Amino acid sequence: MRLWLLPLLLVGACLPDTGDFGPADGSGEDGGVADLATTDGAADAFVAPDMGEDRLAGCDPLLPCVRGCDDALFESLLWQPSFDGAFPDDMTLVSGTVLGESGRLVFERDEMDAFSTARSSAGFSDALLCARLRMPGGGEGISANFFALGFLTGNGGVELFLDGREEELTFLSAEVLPDGVLLGTAPYGWETAHEFVVLVYLAGETTYAEVLDLATSESFAFPGTYRGEMVPGFAWFSAGEPKLLEPIVLLEAKVGRPSASALAAME
Repeated sequence: MRLWLLPLLLVGACLPDTGDFGPADGSGEDGGVADLATTDGAADAFVAPDMGEDRLAGCDPLLPCVRGCDDALFESLLWQPSFDGAFPDDMTLVSGTVLGESGRLVFERDEMDAFSTARSSAGFSDALLCARLRMPGGGEGISANFFALGFLTGNGGVELFLDGREEELTFLSAEVLPDGVLLGTAPYGWETAHEFVVLVYLAGETTYAEVLDLATSESFAFPGTYRGEMVPGFAWFSAGEPKLLEPIVLLEAKVGRPSASALAAME
């Protein structure tokens, strides 16, 4: 069994029973079922980005037009953790070693756990995740050196895998555990540390992922159909045995309702 499938095996053990799914504060609300306005107990109204001109009009794929987690991707923001100082209050450590440090979240190798994993403290529905991260290139010994991110529930969800050792990008649905359903894959390798921007979208049966390598400007889009459970999912981030001297670093993360132009491209 390939190492990148192991996080799917751990989903049921690491996440709560989703029969009555809600954020960790027990409020019973999720980040996007009713009006996508509540995340982890914060009852503020939508944060509407300053759109200005529509920079995404006609963009397909999306990321080459904005080259980052631009506000133009979102109609409203639901979750944007701060990585300044300590581990974010609106995130939960699932396994391994993940540290908040000077504006970034650092996923380090942990001697006791093969995976260093963190997630949002609240679940989201019909939402778009954008993340910007820096990964070392290639593998190191037994190191899998991959990063997985997406939306996961106790029994379903979707994940995008950036696999430095196997030199490929893989988009998987976790609707059938333990192996998942392959939604898309592309061969892609990088030898030195590269910065990536990643989008993952899940709404009903529609799912989509996109990857942009900022070092090469190469981009990949993975549309797919999701047949799994229709319940809110945590924003999920998991590093597999990152290099000792080159941890995987999450520089930015946002979850929100996609803008009309972003939605048009993804659907």
